Amino acid sequence: LDLDFVPSWFVFRSAWLKGMVCSFDFKEFSKIKKISKIKDIYGDEHSIEDIDMILTESQFKLSGAYRNFHHYVSEIKTRDYGFWITRTSPKKEKRIATTNYQYLQCLDMDEEDVLKICEPTIQYFKDVSGLSWEKTILFLIGSLSKEDINLRWWNSLDPLVRLLLTNPEFMSDGFVRNKLKKMISKKIKESYIGTLRIFGNYQVMISDVLAFTEHALGLEVKGLLKEKEVFSNFWNKENSKKISALRSPMTYRSEINVLNVKNNKETQKWFGHLTGIVYNVFDDSDLLHAGSDRDGDLVMTTNNEIFINKTFGGLPAVYDRKSAEKVIINKDELWESDKQVFKNHI
Repeated sequence: LDLDFVPSWFVFRSAWLKGMVCSFDFKEFSKIKKISKIKDIYGDEHSIEDIDMILTESQFKLSGAYRNFHHYVSEIKTRDYGFWITRTSPKKEKRIATTNYQYLQCLDMDEEDVLKICEPTIQYFKDVSGLSWEKTILFLIGSLSKEDINLRWWNSLDPLVRLLLTNPEFMSDGFVRNKLKKMISKKIKESYIGTLRIFGNYQVMISDVLAFTEHALGLEVKGLLKEKEVFSNFWNKENSKKISALRSPMTYRSEINVLNVKNNKETQKWFGHLTGIVYNVFDDSDLLHAGSDRDGDLVMTTNNEIFINKTFGGLPAVYDRKSAEKVIINKDELWESDKQVFKNHI
């Protein structure tokens, strides 16, 4: 993957396989529980020491088309299939997130709250408009680490950015100021419809992998996180005990999910290496997050007091989902599927 770090989770694709996997020492956990065998969905047993990764039946979209696991593996090898990685955990999580109108209209704010929640965004626009040349430069070049700075990076920069990096005094030049104003005008217009800056970030949702392993080994599912509890290295470092989690699209005002951040020796031992936010397996968070299924879904989290204290609460809006009937594909009847989509709005 040409990375200089080892990610803690991966979004993957393969033949009839898709989803997300994250690192967890299930072998050590199995030894603690004195279990050496694990049974697959076909009923066959395997030595845990021989296994590198555990996938779920829901990730295996065509599991019923194979006699057993070995049948699937042989077909994979015959066709020279492998695993493709579409996304990985970031090396470092961001510290600023942007809201949208859905997030804001779900809050019970008064005029003072509105002014307070807009304040960081207004100050940011003032800074990048010329009050702080350092912040203007960061706005122009985006997020950057020391490793990114090289000759190729320098040559790819806009001439204006190179000018300001070498001669920041040009920040007061009228031509430069007008050009900067045009460059940030789009961001300013977006703020009018709710794109505001707040402290927080978008993190991938991870299920309590200890609870997952308990289920895979046939144990009683207890997990390390209880109802409305999550684990997040990012928020633990900020010493935040309570956060608000939001995910688009938000249907109703009840879907702001206020959660408690748990941190102790056990959670650090088993989850301390993970980048993302680990959810419990006992509450209604997936309903509140628009039917998330934790296969790489991102959720915005913040410790902003307004997002924690000015929520409505209530039951989430949900609907029954229908699953397509599983049938053996008959090529002579495929035209029926084509016929069904005629005059269909989709």
